[in-house]
Amino acid sequence: MASPFDSSLPVVPEVPPLPAWANENISVSQTDRVFSAGARLAAVSALLRAEPPYLGALSERLAFQAAAATNRSSGRPEDEDEIRDQWLLRPREEDLPQAAQTLACWLRLPRQQGGIQALRPDVIEALAEGFGRPLSAPVEDILRSVQSGVRHASNPVEAAARASAAFFRQEPRHEAIAHFLSDVVLAERLGWRRPLPLLALSVAAPVLRAGGVRRRPLPDDPDWEFAVFGAYALSASRAYQLASYLSGKAMSLVQIAPKLRAKRSDKVVEALLSHAFLPGSRSIAGMTDRGMRRIFDRLVAMGVVREVSGRATFRIYGL
Repeated sequence: MASPFDSSLPVVPEVPPLPAWANENISVSQTDRVFSAGARLAAVSALLRAEPPYLGALSERLAFQAAAATNRSSGRPEDEDEIRDQWLLRPREEDLPQAAQTLACWLRLPRQQGGIQALRPDVIEALAEGFGRPLSAPVEDILRSVQSGVRHASNPVEAAARASAAFFRQEPRHEAIAHFLSDVVLAERLGWRRPLPLLALSVAAPVLRAGGVRRRPLPDDPDWEFAVFGAYALSASRAYQLASYLSGKAMSLVQIAPKLRAKRSDKVVEALLSHAFLPGSRSIAGMTDRGMRRIFDRLVAMGVVREVSGRATFRIYGL
């Protein structure tokens, strides 16, 4: 049987390790935090410019992590595994549980192109609904305040910090949307085609709780900008390390792909590169349920795909 891979396979660029000097632990020094954030974000920028074929999987993995971080900050119990199950194994006819709605909000972020000027009021309203709290101010006024707040920022991280601070001043119950807007502005200022969920991943890190403060930094804190530099330094390193891992798995997947003879197996490879996780029941036109199970089992045996649930049924797979 001929291989379904009749066209050229995607090229997976290599991800070089971060230099040791760019990957040291961040300190309480403002200069060190600014330097670390700049160096690590520059590395992520270079990675994104290469447009690796696993970028969809990377963006979604970060969205799952951001949803779990948002849950922790909100006092909700669901961790990343539980959110994954709620999202992938939900009956389509049922409403999404709150944790899955939080994930749906973060999955919106990589689709948000055009920067803060292109952000429509209905997107903010949908985020407020998804995060489970109504807005208290007119959304048009909120967006004007954010756009005005970032106008004279001197660098991308400062602009991101100002965006979240301007939003939070009017909507102090919506910390997650403030983080979302920071990521939109950061991506715009760095010239990224699509934002990545970053700020929410690390803003609650203990190392950022300066001056004996026991709680996580908030956008109305006087030293919020300093905290944002540290959070982006941490999150950029985390994203880069995840990209390095996914790059190795994607390379292996592309290398063994021509050995997959099943009809439409090229679509399975494409889906694995485009999504963080796939349920074993994933429907792909032209493939039977049995065919899907067989191809997933084979990819797991080859070591390029993991079954992440640990269950005998309702299995979930990812790079």
